[in-house]
Parts: sequence; C-alpha cells; structure tokens
Amino acid sequence: MKGSGTATTTYANRYYTVTSPSAGSGQATTTKHILGPKGETIATIEGNGSATSTYFNHADHLGGTNVVTDENGDLAQTLDYYPFGAQRINTKAGNFDEQYKFTGHEQDEDTDLTYAKQRYYGQDYGRFLSVDPVAERIAKPDELLETTGWSQENLLKHPQLLNTYSYTANNPLIYTDPEGEALDPITISVVGSLIVAYGLADIAMEAHADAYDRNLNGGLNLGDGH
Repeated sequence: MKGSGTATTTYANRYYTVTSPSAGSGQATTTKHILGPKGETIATIEGNGSATSTYFNHADHLGGTNVVTDENGDLAQTLDYYPFGAQRINTKAGNFDEQYKFTGHEQDEDTDLTYAKQRYYGQDYGRFLSVDPVAERIAKPDELLETTGWSQENLLKHPQLLNTYSYTANNPLIYTDPEGEALDPITISVVGSLIVAYGLADIAMEAHADAYDRNLNGGLNLGDGH
C-alpha cells in the first residue's frame, strides 16, 4: 500500500491494484493485469464504477511494453528504451500509463526505479541498488545449485556475474533478469551456443566466399593464358 496525499493505492498482488481517492473526491479505480504463462503482461483492465477500459500490450523482443492499444485497436501508448532500460520514448494518447514497462517489470512512479521482484533496478544507470541475493549462496555450493541451477565452479567462470550489482552480465541486448537474481545458467548456455554457432557460420561463409573468389580469379587467369 502507498499513498500520494490525494489517493491511496493498495496492491493486492501483482495482478490487481485498487487506487482509492481521498474521501469524497471520486470513485476508486481498479486495475487488473492479465498475464501470460511466462508472466508477460497481455492486457490491462481498468475499472472506475460501472465503466471499464481494456488495453492490450504488444511487447518488444525482451518482453517489455512497446505498444499499447485499446479495445478499439487505437494506439494508447508507445514506449521504447535505451539498452539498459532508460526510457527513450514514452508517448501517450490519453491518461493511460502501462505499469509494467522495461522487460515486463513494474515501473515504480514514486522512485522512478524498476521493481525486479528480488530487488530494485536503476534503469537510468544500469545497476541494481542492492547486492544479488545469490551472492550469499556462493560459499554454499549445494544450496547455490539447488536454488539457482548454478554450480559454484561455473558461476565463478563468469566474471561479469561476480559484480553483484550488474544487470544481465552487462549484456542487456540479449539477456533479461526476470527475478532480479543471477541469470539462469541455461539461458547463458543457450545464447552462448547460438553466438558461437552464428560466429562459426559467418567464418564458414567468409571462407566459402574467399574460395569462390580464388576459383573465379584463377579461372579467369587460365582463360587469359596466364
């Protein structure tokens, strides 16, 4: 629950909030978030008395709010972000402002911070405000493996993860941090494998192109009698 002097917002859970204005100044507004199986925001329903409005969320490649449309398909809000989450664009057609923004996390209006479940994240400077809770388990290998999937040895092999205030191993273009803790080791493994695979594919294509050029030039030289 939090108050602004003119209204009080009660957070029943991450799906449902009630904003009650000061006594005698109007009706309460209820906000219900419809989430997908991975926790992504699909739609937001706002109710005020007997009137309701539905807004549909269209996410970017990292799961953050990019475009919001109303029930008529009209544009309600457009958002875009710099790599670490600072807002680059935030234009609204009306009063609606989507609560879940960068990578699908809640944007706290009072502090201008991103609430990433386990801790708050400062998107304007790309760092968390507190130590990664996983850091407390590094000295406890069994607990670390059971709760995060990381073995002590493998975690210590990733120096970017040893900065317990860093965001997504300082690689926000391809990773997200759904829980505000150390990245999922499976995610790092899969993405790393894809990067290697694409890199090898690029090398192979370049080698093929070089061989083609050599053969082509060699053929031309033979044809010229050299």
